[in-house]
Amino acid sequence: MTTTILNIEDVQPMTIPTHGPKHQVRKMYEMRDLGVFHSTMLAGCELPHEVHQCDEVILRLSGNAIIKVDERIHTSGPEVASVIPAGTWHQSSSAEPDDSVKQIVLLAYSQAEGSILDAVLDAIAVD
Repeated sequence: MTTTILNIEDVQPMTIPTHGPKHQVRKMYEMRDLGVFHSTMLAGCELPHEVHQCDEVILRLSGNAIIKVDERIHTSGPEVASVIPAGTWHQSSSAEPDDSVKQIVLLAYSQAEGSILDAVLDAIAVD
């Protein structure tokens, strides 16, 4: 394996039909157990109410987001991580009508004990 340095702007955004044009997702790295994505929710973005079959960790880099998880509403800003277990319904939106939200999204595809998600959770000290 060789070392690769990626500039986020050089990676073409993926189209996620259910998310619409205000959500730009760039796949930065993906392997069997882990997907690493850079996500930009443009001003006024509201993502659909959805559920994944994998664990998801969202680390906000800039902007403020509202995230609804199992009917509870949370507001989070930069340097806040949200951990959403597999099978959990959730919805995200930008909290400010004129500001975008930039974040790193980690998807832990393997649900086996000792998966990469355990290491990520230990690293960010999330309960």
